[in-house]
Amino acid sequence: NDFSDNDASLLQVLQLLNKEASHEDKLVIANDVGHIEAMKCIGATEREIKCIRQEERVIAGVSQEDEVKALEEIKTVEVQNGVHIIKTSLNSFSPIVDNYDKRPLLVYSKESLTYYGDITFLKEKYNKQIEKNEAYHGRGYFGFDGEYLKGCPFQKIVEDIIQSHFVSYHSFMFPFSFDKNTEKNNLKDRINVDSSFNETLESSGWQYKHFKLSEVNDTRVYNEYSYYLKPVRETLYNLNKSFKSGETSYYYTKKFEVATYSIDILNKKKYILKLTDVYLRLFETGIGILVLEMENYDHRELQDILNINEFGRRVYPQFLDNLCSNYSQKTKETFLANYIDVNLGEESFSEDFNYGKRIPNEIEVGKHILGVLGKTFVEKYTIKPILDDRMFLVCYSENESLMSSLQQSGETYMENEDWYRYLFVDAGAKTVQNSQMQKELTSLSTYPRWLGFGTLWGVTRYSFMALSTSGGRGLILPHTQFIYHQMAILILALQASLARFSNEISTLSNLDLEDNELEERVQELYEYYIKFVNRLHFRVLTHQDQGIELYEIARKISKFDKEIKDLDEEISELHTYIEMKAERRRNQRLERISELGAIFLPPTLLASIYGSNIFDFNTSAFSMIIGLVSILIVATLGFGVIKFKSKVVKGLLGFSLIGVMGGSVSVIGQKVENSQKHLEVKKVIKEEKQ
Repeated sequence: NDFSDNDASLLQVLQLLNKEASHEDKLVIANDVGHIEAMKCIGATEREIKCIRQEERVIAGVSQEDEVKALEEIKTVEVQNGVHIIKTSLNSFSPIVDNYDKRPLLVYSKESLTYYGDITFLKEKYNKQIEKNEAYHGRGYFGFDGEYLKGCPFQKIVEDIIQSHFVSYHSFMFPFSFDKNTEKNNLKDRINVDSSFNETLESSGWQYKHFKLSEVNDTRVYNEYSYYLKPVRETLYNLNKSFKSGETSYYYTKKFEVATYSIDILNKKKYILKLTDVYLRLFETGIGILVLEMENYDHRELQDILNINEFGRRVYPQFLDNLCSNYSQKTKETFLANYIDVNLGEESFSEDFNYGKRIPNEIEVGKHILGVLGKTFVEKYTIKPILDDRMFLVCYSENESLMSSLQQSGETYMENEDWYRYLFVDAGAKTVQNSQMQKELTSLSTYPRWLGFGTLWGVTRYSFMALSTSGGRGLILPHTQFIYHQMAILILALQASLARFSNEISTLSNLDLEDNELEERVQELYEYYIKFVNRLHFRVLTHQDQGIELYEIARKISKFDKEIKDLDEEISELHTYIEMKAERRRNQRLERISELGAIFLPPTLLASIYGSNIFDFNTSAFSMIIGLVSILIVATLGFGVIKFKSKVVKGLLGFSLIGVMGGSVSVIGQKVENSQKHLEVKKVIKEEKQ
């Protein structure tokens, strides 16, 4: 207990005698202080460790029969919440502890119980028992006095320790756009979630999950369901028993027994988290959200929590640096994991982000994400990150000392560096170096309603955070895992859908399409947009005050109202553009008709004059030729009057047109008159002859 940090008794005796410890003495001293781990720290070999531990077990009275029994009981190990649990019939636990190297380890019998691993949280939890000498601890182990155990059920202590071992909850959400690889390029064919889509997901290991409250048998799920308004429930839950096309969203899960999410940080540390759930949300707006939920039982320091959040959420390098032999080296030194591994038991997917000196043609989403989505799904659909290189984060963690400092008088949380780093997911130095700006950003994103009770909430564009004490585990943790987890899904779906629509508008504006096809595409996009506004853009999610206030923080930070308004304007501008093009087409047709009318009006007028009873063309081939030539010349001059923009040229052509018309009429008229006189003369001569 209080003496566990002192030097080992053998070392104290040697110091009193002014004697140097031999190598064997050092091994015994290390064993006395911290058993196997302490011996490893001073460089002991496996053989030396085995010999020292074997000698101690012999001295402690462990028989060969006990050694054999221990190996048999090790096979019965159970793992709960990351704790390895072995129930034994032996009086001494050493043959089990020495032969089973996984930690944390809880070994108990009918008379004794000892926990091996990080014991900080147990020292805090059982502080009163330690003061009464009912519990004991050393370096790396914690146990209870036999008399204390007689009055307390073993199973309750085991359950308390397992539950107490929990440190933090992390949910990484990857928002992406999906487009079917098809020759058809219209929006519906690319993003329609139909039976074929469902079959693709099923072949990738996903299962459609029907939601029926009476079948869930979990009060936390009921609390989540009842928290939200009816329109929100219809969006969130698969209420149809089997897959049905045309829904706002779809929920799919992957089954596994034991799974882990490993984050290796370059030159620092490796974190292995218990993966508790993997599911997929799909929305009719053409976006999906892959959710990876995990729990941390081993890493209690704030810096560890920050590292898990910062390095665990990356899906590709944010930047590359050509000054390094590996272009992603600098990114890894900043906030990119050395590698991330998702182990689902039967299958495992790993991404090391090693680009060498290669620059990819497109953004490459990590294999730890694409692998979970499934090979068939990724082959049939183009998957692209819709926001940036970071997954959205939902996190709950407990930190007594940090919460204590945040609860000091005044609005201390606005100036607290650790709260800022936790809230804005900064594993390194905080990303704001202006105190006034820090206060403004923190104030905007923090929800301090329950600070006096030891809980602080925070919402940013890329995180939904809860910080509490161990006392908040029964209420705040399930709120984070269930109720506010769904709120985060809706927030992210709204962000991603807005980005998707904006991208589609930009793409349509740049496509070289026939006007009719472009109009159809815009109309199709507008129909999807109207559905989005009605089914996904909620101004209020719940009538509960805290839910209203937290969602309002998210709306303000993400500027949803402005984004919706801007999107409305973009779509309206696209409609206006199409209407302008249609109006231009109509005007062009009218202009062509006007031009044709202007071209054919003079010849028509001239022809009508020729066809009147004023002239007689029946006997004059010359008049016919003059008339036809005049009509062609007049039509040509009329075309010139329409096409030439110069007023001078138009005037000259106009006068020429009138002149040709008048001249042709005059010539033909004169010719006709002469012809008539000639006929009259011939008639007179004929009469005289008769």
